[in-house]
Amino acid sequence: MHYEKITTEVLEKLKAIVGPKNVVTDKEAMQPYSHDEVTDPAYHHMPEAVVFAETAQQVSAVIKLANACRFPVVPRGAGTGLACGAVPEYGGIVLSLEKMNKILEINEDGLYAVVEPGVRTSDLQEAAEKKGLFYAGDPCSGDSCF
Repeated sequence: MHYEKITTEVLEKLKAIVGPKNVVTDKEAMQPYSHDEVTDPAYHHMPEAVVFAETAQQVSAVIKLANACRFPVVPRGAGTGLACGAVPEYGGIVLSLEKMNKILEINEDGLYAVVEPGVRTSDLQEAAEKKGLFYAGDPCSGDSCF
């Protein structure tokens, strides 16, 4: 599949969507987003930009722009995985969801929670416990995974 490079024009459009502070192109700042917890450099790939979304509407607008301009988007939570699922193998952008970290609802009667994708597992467990509930998801990285 052929992808387009991120141009200055695309960067300006991304900044208009998420705000200038939420578009990062500095190589040193992007380095942690080039890999997950896999340490082998053979599996590390630098993004052309890291974009931090704060709302679902921003995520939607970024994806629409990516479709129109044909650049790859790799969504990313905390980056605690070991399968390279959040690695930008083809360049493009990493769309970080870490700023979307609100617990919107814990429904005690229906036994469900509505959360944004950047909520840490341990925070959800703590919020459920305060309501007398137990959230069973407990990976070894519960304090850092989303």
